[in-house]
Amino acid sequence: GVNVASAAPFTYNGYTVANEQNINILTPNTISGGAGQVTLIGAGANSGQNLLAWCLDVYDGLAGSGTYNIAPLTTAGAGGSNPSLTTTQIGEIGALMKNGDATIGSDTDVSAAIQLAIWEVEYPTFAFTGPTAETITDAGEYVALAIAGTGAWAPQGVNLFSEDGNQNLGDWTPEGGGGLSPTTPLPAALPLFATGLGALGLLGWRRKRKAL
Repeated sequence: GVNVASAAPFTYNGYTVANEQNINILTPNTISGGAGQVTLIGAGANSGQNLLAWCLDVYDGLAGSGTYNIAPLTTAGAGGSNPSLTTTQIGEIGALMKNGDATIGSDTDVSAAIQLAIWEVEYPTFAFTGPTAETITDAGEYVALAIAGTGAWAPQGVNLFSEDGNQNLGDWTPEGGGGLSPTTPLPAALPLFATGLGALGLLGWRRKRKAL
C-alpha cells in the first residue's frame, strides 16, 4: 500500500466490516453494534482506494459516507467522548492494529478479537456481552502480548481518522504515514525491466544478422 501523509483527507462512500461479530457494550456506554476491522471504500479523489481502520469510539455510529482527516493519535484521546490516552496505551493499541492487519486473513476470529482487545486497552472499565468465547479468549491473549510489547507486538504509532459528529477510527502508522491501500499499480520497475529485455533481444538479433 501507499502511506498516507499526516492530515490527509480521505473521502469514502461505504464500508465493510471483516468477520463482524455482534457485541452489546455495557460500559463505558450502553450500545450495541458490530466488532471487527473496518474497510472504508474510497470515493471521489480516493476512488479505487481502501482504508483499513479500527474503532476507537463506542459513543458514535459510523456514517455510510463522509470525509476523514488523518493525523497521528495523541494523548488527548480520539476526541469527543473518548478518553485521554497515555503514550503506553497508544503504543499498545498500535501494536494490536498492526498485528490485526497482518493476521486477519488467516483466522476469522482475529477481526473481532483485535477490535475487542483495542477497546479493552482504551477503556479501563470496558464491559460487554455477545462475542464468542474463542474471540474473548483471543482478545485477552492479544492484550497480554501488546502489554508485553516485544517482538512483533512492540509499541506502534496510531493514525487517527476523525470526523465531526461521526465515529473516530484509527490504524497503525508505518514509517511516513499509514493505512491507505490503493488498487494494485503496475510495479515501477516492470517497464524498465521490459525495456531492458527488449534491448537485449535487439542486440542479440543484430549480432545474429552480422554472423550471417
